[in-house]
Amino acid sequence: MKTELKKQEYKKVRENWFKENQKEVSRCDTAIRHFCETFTFEEGIKKLSKFINFEESTECAEWMGSTNMRGYGWVGVSLPTTPIQSKVVKAHRLMFALFHGFDALPTGVNAKDNDGSLPVLDHICENTSCVNPLHLQV
Repeated sequence: MKTELKKQEYKKVRENWFKENQKEVSRCDTAIRHFCETFTFEEGIKKLSKFINFEESTECAEWMGSTNMRGYGWVGVSLPTTPIQSKVVKAHRLMFALFHGFDALPTGVNAKDNDGSLPVLDHICENTSCVNPLHLQV
């Protein structure tokens, strides 16, 4: 009985948090913002470094972790309301936000819904698995 009550209370707290904080920001961007607020750039890089291989010839930071069919890296990041669970986010968006700050990240943009008029992150190196923040531009 107490466990069921705690689950209901937790669900209500979680729903309220998202109503107050999410507005037009996706859950992925919420997870990225939480990661950026929790870790400095150096701490974030240290946590992610096991997934990154720096290629000297191209200066690309190749994502060696999970990737989608188009080659974009994915990484699990915890949400502030559910720290034991994680939300999968694009690694290059996370690295860009860590380096330039979350506010510099184009938010609320889903590439499949974008007709080309909304800002997105572009890999100037044309390497979708690159997470070097210096190779990304809005």
